[in-house]
Amino acid sequence: MSCASHCPMKTSDTPLVALRTAAALAILAGLAANLHSLSGLRPQVDLWRRKTAERQELQSLVRQSARFDSAIRIHESWPSAAPPLESLAKSNFTGRLPASWTVALQPGIPGWQSRRVVFSMTDVSADNVLRFMTAAASARPPWVLEECALQSSSASGTLSRVETAFSSVERTER
Repeated sequence: MSCASHCPMKTSDTPLVALRTAAALAILAGLAANLHSLSGLRPQVDLWRRKTAERQELQSLVRQSARFDSAIRIHESWPSAAPPLESLAKSNFTGRLPASWTVALQPGIPGWQSRRVVFSMTDVSADNVLRFMTAAASARPPWVLEECALQSSSASGTLSRVETAFSSVERTER
């Protein structure tokens, strides 16, 4: 019995079937290769995400560093130390000096120190106290008000007692 009587395919169709089978196998092999390469990309995607996050963090640090550099340039353009609080007190309290006055120096990083001045006065005008605090904060480098205690008086606009603590950072060497 010949194949032609019971096979649905003709012998002339055999190469075509072989080609279709080969094409289907090639497509399956391609899909398998793509799936395999996609599974290998997962670590790369994670690495790219980490690198992108690191880059953003580095850019943030660069911006922060630029702000610090700007602040240092501004501070270095100022005199080495804030103007003496004693002279600010004389000019704002019409020649009067505080009743008590203490100065403490604290060394900082090499070339820098912190100066802290604590003083108290009695029977002073509230306006003069505010003018003095504004002048101290406006100085370059500025005096920073750390503590302030005000005790009112029975007289209008007068404080019976003022206690303050100011600090400033100054250079000890240029």
